[in-house]
Amino acid sequence: MALTSTTEPVRLRAAELAAVGIPATAHVADLTDSDQAADLVAAAVAEQARSRYWSTMPA
Repeated sequence: MALTSTTEPVRLRAAELAAVGIPATAHVADLTDSDQAADLVAAAVAEQARSRYWSTMPA
């Protein structure tokens, strides 16, 4: 699972998931910036060999 956020606490959430056996990586990125979004996808695919994304959007 690749998690992303614009802030560093996303790394804590990835560590929590990893601690209970869920492989997770964390990435700090602004997804409104196309270069950062592309870098995120490339990193996630490199780390996990494929990508599956969950997305939540604030109401």
